Amino acid sequence: MTRSGYIWMYTLCTNADTISRLQPTSQRASFDVASDLADLHHSLACAIYSHNPEKQLKIIYKSHLYPRLFEARDLIYFLHILEISPTMFKALLLLLPAYALSAYALIHGVDSSSLVSTATYKKAKAEGFTKAVIRGYEEACGDGGRVDPNFVQTYKNARAAGYTNIDTYWFPCNGSGHKCKSYATQLAEISKTFNANKMKIGKIWVDIEKDSVCNNWNYGAAGNQAQAKEIIKALQNSGLKFGIYSSPGEWSAIFGSSHFVLDKSAPLWFATFNNVETLTLGAHFGGWTTAFGHQYTDVSASHQFDLNVFAS
Repeated sequence: MTRSGYIWMYTLCTNADTISRLQPTSQRASFDVASDLADLHHSLACAIYSHNPEKQLKIIYKSHLYPRLFEARDLIYFLHILEISPTMFKALLLLLPAYALSAYALIHGVDSSSLVSTATYKKAKAEGFTKAVIRGYEEACGDGGRVDPNFVQTYKNARAAGYTNIDTYWFPCNGSGHKCKSYATQLAEISKTFNANKMKIGKIWVDIEKDSVCNNWNYGAAGNQAQAKEIIKALQNSGLKFGIYSSPGEWSAIFGSSHFVLDKSAPLWFATFNNVETLTLGAHFGGWTTAFGHQYTDVSASHQFDLNVFAS
């Protein structure tokens, strides 16, 4: 490659605007097939001339436009301009499948706590987010807890958009200053909603985190641990498939220690906003060494979703 070509490539692959365009479309405010396809070509070129091509290769594979990448007429011209030889291009093709496995091994999902339209779900699904988690029960401390009034309609909208992998989460009402319904009653209300609306729900995730508005989990470390055990007992008695959602910081703040073990046999969905799309637990807590889900950012183009990766 000529000196001018290297300078052009360095500018392309280090320019902040270019890098932002190469991010997954779900994290951007706009979407255009032509420009995104061109950006994939740029990403391919950066991968070829990078000493560490993993980032660019994963972006290529995660894009819903990947199948069109090698069909585009201007790809040949683009490779010619960059002076990429057929041998170099074939070498890259040998590398791509290895990154495909890591990129596609996980399921990408969105979770929401508000009413989400069918159109918004369709866009998310087109961008590769094939799992939806919807808030099914809210703390509503003034009412003692209640089924989220948007739950049923949001579920119907997700189904209309083509989603079949749907979970829900339960934000239980508790706190010494409230007249919360028993955990068994809260779960019974959720189950009744499932049955009345013929909802096909995979798992129910119990959301363990503090809320400054309702001042939940205010029983002290020992009292909070006792309450959490009651929640798990109620879940086990309900017969529902369940998992636990929390974060290292919330766990320690609520239970007084990251080492408190509640039910490490239950799947863990953890929140750590680091934009790293893996299930790796940076900080172990609750006895878990592996996770089922990772909520990696609360930023999305629609402003209605948190973004996640799941094992299934």
